[in-house]
Amino acid sequence: GKTLDAFPPESFIGAALVIDYHNKSPITMDDLYATGDLYKQADFLLFHQSDGQYLQDYAVLDEEVLDYLVHAPYKGIGFDVMSIDPIDDETLYRHKKILQTNKIMIENLKNLSQCGHQLFTLYALPLKMKASDGAPARVMAILDA
Repeated sequence: GKTLDAFPPESFIGAALVIDYHNKSPITMDDLYATGDLYKQADFLLFHQSDGQYLQDYAVLDEEVLDYLVHAPYKGIGFDVMSIDPIDDETLYRHKKILQTNKIMIENLKNLSQCGHQLFTLYALPLKMKASDGAPARVMAILDA
């Protein structure tokens, strides 16, 4: 996919929705359907699990969700675990599938439980580094009152 410096700034800002999937493996379309139609209105889907499962045994997207995300018009997806792929997957299958669509992928998010279950504005502004495929980012949620 594109390197981060090739994305315009507005690619890192948009409506976001947190999808909760605690203690569940894998993440299925039912997790998205549980939000009603909100998941269709978001620019970013953020997947929240990380209550103690940050480094291993965390849930990953099943093939149906992965295919949906590849073809849907989202700007990006995010996770509060260390990877979109299982920790022992050396092929990085899910990374490659998402990144070839030039979607933003955010990992290692924190405090998603504080974002609620409605749409909010996400700012995920990475450091601008030439030809980089990843960078630290300041990620903020602006919640409506």
